[in-house]
Amino acid sequence: MKIENIAKSYAQAIYESVMEQWIASLRKARVGMTAKPQLAFDLTAPGQSPDERRALLQGVLPEGIAPEMEGWLLLLAQKGHLNLLDGIADEFEQLAVSKAHRVLARVTTAVPMTDDEKAALRQKLQAELEIELEFDFVVDPAILGGVIVSAGGRVIDDSVAGKLTALRETLGVSRS
Repeated sequence: MKIENIAKSYAQAIYESVMEQWIASLRKARVGMTAKPQLAFDLTAPGQSPDERRALLQGVLPEGIAPEMEGWLLLLAQKGHLNLLDGIADEFEQLAVSKAHRVLARVTTAVPMTDDEKAALRQKLQAELEIELEFDFVVDPAILGGVIVSAGGRVIDDSVAGKLTALRETLGVSRS
């Protein structure tokens, strides 16, 4: 198995594990909050300290909920947005599913691209590769010029540094 495929497998496993944990925590939070509707009012009551809110929340949430989720729910309570929990959970699950079907396209250039250049490249790559892409634009002056695109196991190296390397290999010149 190629190193790229092994790396991809591990990365996919990490992504799925993190998403599953967050989705499970969101579901647990929804169940806990639904079981005690008064809690939303108590958590958003004016004058409560963060410690009082945390104690109220810990009393209703099931064990095993991620600490980050607890902090996030406390933030929702503080902002008075606990009523949005169901909608947030639904949107997060849909987002996780849609993101899982996208491929990361890492675009490396020697200088920052303009918004118009990024838009044109996005459109061209989406059409050429015929897959849903998520873009990450990186600046690396070491490539000297041009662009390197890595997406879905494919690498398109149209950089000056890449062309110089290919030329050296063609000529059989070693770098000393």
